[in-house]
This record gives sequence, C-alpha cells and structure tokens, in this order.
Amino acid sequence: MLILGIDGGGTKTEAVLLDEKARILNYRRGEACNVATLSEDAIAKVICSLLKDLSKVDIAVLGLAGAGRKKHLEKATRAVSRVLEAKQLIIMPDAEIALYSSTLFKPGILIIAGTGSIAYALDSSGNTYRCGGLGYLLDDEGSGYWIGLRVLQTVAKMLDSREKPSLLLEKTLEFLNVSTLDELVELTYSRLTVSDIASLAKIALELFEEDVYCRRIIGEACRELAQLAKCVAIKAGISSSTIFCQGGLFDSSTFTKLTELMLRKVFKKKIELKKPLFKPVVGALLFAWKKLGWDLDSLLVSLKNYSFLLNE
Repeated sequence: MLILGIDGGGTKTEAVLLDEKARILNYRRGEACNVATLSEDAIAKVICSLLKDLSKVDIAVLGLAGAGRKKHLEKATRAVSRVLEAKQLIIMPDAEIALYSSTLFKPGILIIAGTGSIAYALDSSGNTYRCGGLGYLLDDEGSGYWIGLRVLQTVAKMLDSREKPSLLLEKTLEFLNVSTLDELVELTYSRLTVSDIASLAKIALELFEEDVYCRRIIGEACRELAQLAKCVAIKAGISSSTIFCQGGLFDSSTFTKLTELMLRKVFKKKIELKKPLFKPVVGALLFAWKKLGWDLDSLLVSLKNYSFLLNE
C-alpha cells in the first residue's frame, strides 16, 4: 500500500511516500504551491515534479496553502487529479496539517506567524477551528507582513517629519536602497510585494533592544497573536497550558519569548509556547494513517527516526 503526504506552502513543497509498515519510500522537495495564486497548470506542474514516476497511490493527503477557499480547493483538486491517481484524495489547507503535526490529534492550539498569520485549534471530538488567516488586506495581524508594513509606515512618518528619526530609519533606508520620502513612496507602490514587505520584519527584530519604535511594533504583533490564540481557544472550547507555534517569526527567540508573555497575560495563566516535534508534512501522513483506521503510535515511533521530518 502506498501513502502519500504533501505539504505545499508559500515557500516550498515537501512530499513523503510511505508504505503500510510506516517505512519511508521517498522524500522530495519542490517549489512553492500556493493554490490561491497559481494557475491549475502551475499547480499540476509542481505536484508532478514531486511525483516523478509515481502515478498511483492508495491514499494521498495534501495540505496546500490557499486551499481554505472553496474555489481554490476545487482548482487544486482538478490539478492534482490530472497528475495523480489516488483511491482516496484529500486536500486541505496547509495550516490544518500543521495543526495535526503539532497536536498529534490531541486537543490543542497552533499559532502560525510567517508572512501571514493564523491560529488553529483541535477539540476532543476532532473538530478544527480557525481564527485569522484572512489575507494581508483584511487581516494577518502579528505576521511578518503586518510588522513590515508598520516599519514602512513608521519610516515614512520619520521622513515626513511626523516622527523622530531613529536607527530604524537608517537601517530600513539602507535595506531598501532609498534615501528620500519620494523614493520610498515610489518603491512601495510600484515594486514591493507582500513578501518584500514581510522581509522588513527582520529589521524590527534585530533592533528590538535598542529602538523604541521596534519594541512597540514587535510588542503589538505578539499581542495580536495572543489574541488570535485566545479567540480560537474560545471557539474550540478548550483550555491548554501548551500552545504550539510555527512560522519564520518564531525562529527569533525574542519574538517567541514575548509572544509567550503576551499569551500568559491574555489567558491569565501560565502558558508554554513551543515548537512541534514534527514538520507539517507529517500531519498529512498522520491524517492518512488515521483515515485508514490504523494506530498512530506505531507510525509516530517510526517517523521519529527520520531527522528530515523533525523541526530543527
């Protein structure tokens, strides 16, 4: 029996092929697979590049960025079906498989903060709940984009004499290779992408200790993420002393510690914020294994032996 799990995120895609004895037969990495922005042909191409000579499996579970919207899910299903024959094909948002790889199907909460932000929860009945993740125009508070946008706004006000200049101004202008307000405005509206803006978050994190504006921006971001977690906890009706975190912002120990502090304030109790043991692609494998009615413990024991499936 062949079991395929795929995690298609906004920066890369990972695929793992298992057999019924929980042995990994193949592992591949490929390009990003955000089904909200890619065409049907482009999605099919990414998936096909991961499959190589593989064309048939017994069950395939894919967590794909953007698959939370019905029209994007339908597009992804058509694209995958063109290049893969599966007796059971299940596609869900990438954040959902990340939830499963974090909680291991026990009640729990996951905060994801990278370019965007979202909180997911799983209750004792196996129901999932989400809060946030509505995109950069409506939402994404506390995300890399949200932080980067506030960096841009603050720097613009400094250049416009509405805020006192700080080290943030110098570092941001240097990073963007501009020197005047006109140049900043032109660059922002003509060439900066969502990812470009999100990359400015690292400046705010680097200057956290020495720049008051950066401390304020990062503090607000962590507070927003704590509120996301509280919101989804209420929706799910669960109370947990451990909350999981994933996404590039949590590579910063400063950001992680401050978010944990904000969680304790919002939940009014001691909260431990920790990274999951497994990468999100494992969540797809766990879902498939559970769908087949098999015991998860034996799979988990096996997967722990593969370092490339573990979070660093």
